[in-house]
Amino acid sequence: MNEKTIRERTQRFFSFEALAQRLKHVPAHIKTTFAAAMAAGLLTHLYMLTNKLPNHDDIGHLLGCNYGAASGRWLLPAVLKISGNFSTPWLNGLLSVLWLAVACCITVELLRIRRPFFCVLAAALMVSFPTVTSTLTYMFTADGYFLALALACGAAFCAARFRFGPAVAAVLITLSMALYQSYFSVAAALCVGTLILDALDGELPTKRLLVQCLRLFLTLLAGLLLYLLTVKISAHFVPLTDYQGISEIGRFSPADLPKLVADAYRRYGDFFFAASYPLHASFLKYGLAASAVCTIYQLARTAYGRRLPAGKTLLLSALLLVYPLAGNIITVMAPDQKPHLLMLYGLCYALLLPLAVTENAERAERMRKTPQRACACVIAATLLITSFGYAVAANQAYLKMDVAGKQLASYSTRLLSAIESAPGYIGGMPVALTGYPSSSLPADPSPPLSEFELLGVFSLRDYLDAYTYGDYLRMYHGFIGTVYSAGSDQAAYFKALPEVAAMPAYPSEGSVRVIEGCVVVKLRW
Repeated sequence: MNEKTIRERTQRFFSFEALAQRLKHVPAHIKTTFAAAMAAGLLTHLYMLTNKLPNHDDIGHLLGCNYGAASGRWLLPAVLKISGNFSTPWLNGLLSVLWLAVACCITVELLRIRRPFFCVLAAALMVSFPTVTSTLTYMFTADGYFLALALACGAAFCAARFRFGPAVAAVLITLSMALYQSYFSVAAALCVGTLILDALDGELPTKRLLVQCLRLFLTLLAGLLLYLLTVKISAHFVPLTDYQGISEIGRFSPADLPKLVADAYRRYGDFFFAASYPLHASFLKYGLAASAVCTIYQLARTAYGRRLPAGKTLLLSALLLVYPLAGNIITVMAPDQKPHLLMLYGLCYALLLPLAVTENAERAERMRKTPQRACACVIAATLLITSFGYAVAANQAYLKMDVAGKQLASYSTRLLSAIESAPGYIGGMPVALTGYPSSSLPADPSPPLSEFELLGVFSLRDYLDAYTYGDYLRMYHGFIGTVYSAGSDQAAYFKALPEVAAMPAYPSEGSVRVIEGCVVVKLRW
């Protein structure tokens, strides 16, 4: 084959006509899901994507990030460099939405969600789930984390659909966990979800279904073990930190297992029904409970209508019991930590199973009746309201960060003015904060916003007391002097001086003085 032939074939392969032809072969439900995910993702998170709304960690990694290897995420630093290594909201945000859309497409395919409205609903839930909002506040690493989500979904797809897929799936799980460990729960939930639908269909013999269960379980285990092996290797180059118990992941005492499993299930109640998170309207818990009842009803009716044998019914029941545990398996995998919101994306799959069960029930000949349609309406309405509530919460979170950021800028301008006006001040002098800056606030400037709490979403007080406040003054206000925070040895030294103890607290006159070549700001202790 000569060079001219190769060039012509390459041009034909990448031509618009060839691309359009290939797109024709993409199933309609995948196209619908992808378009819905991109649209819902951009509409929900446009505020964050078109503004720079950093939190404490994002300020510290604004212009560069080598973060990850010490937390067992050895692949993360390399992946983050692909998007330029800067915390750019539009680029990183757009990539994040893209990876979310890919995850949505794989999810609806594996859960056999085909109805267009259900595809749109599934996409809306996945891109607006509160974990996504919290992750985007850590914009410097968001695209890497959502790539981990897409890889976890891809692993489940390979394991469930291809004969030799488990080998590929184990590698994809390893790569996913090397970016962010918590999305292992998503791979586990999808594997169990496919098994539930296989059991409900009643087409596979029970023995073959048991073999498939073992096959997918071993795939997940192989991926986890392979990841732990790679971490052990990477630890020779970058020692692991104990932050969030990451160095102990996968290790637990068998005696603690019942408590850990109970905690994994309890988390669902805390998240969806308790007041632990400001995400669900009070009336919505009744809708979610009704949806759960409707889902159970449809499962029972479908199993009865298809005359599932006792063995397969027992297996189906066991899989349904395991499904929530799979979605929150991170609670068991890392027993020394309390999983925070960024780790709980697997809980989203508890909202997706009702859609899959509803579609499966509708395909059963004996299920096209009024009760089933009523159940479908209850589930669809509840999940639609839930996804809208998540979108509202996301924009409330972004408004809080925006307002708090402007308050922070105003406060910092006044503080720097006082520092630079101190007698004896010379440009570039270090500054020692002898207490936490938030102590100078006599009251919360925006109580309604401060009452809204979501991981990674900061109020003014949070920003002022963050470990990166000095970085903020340098990056956003051009202050070139070193800032010693309240917890530093330098600040402790000045705090112990009698002359500092005699100073009034900021912002009173005389609260900022130059002492021993350092600007000391006396703050309330």
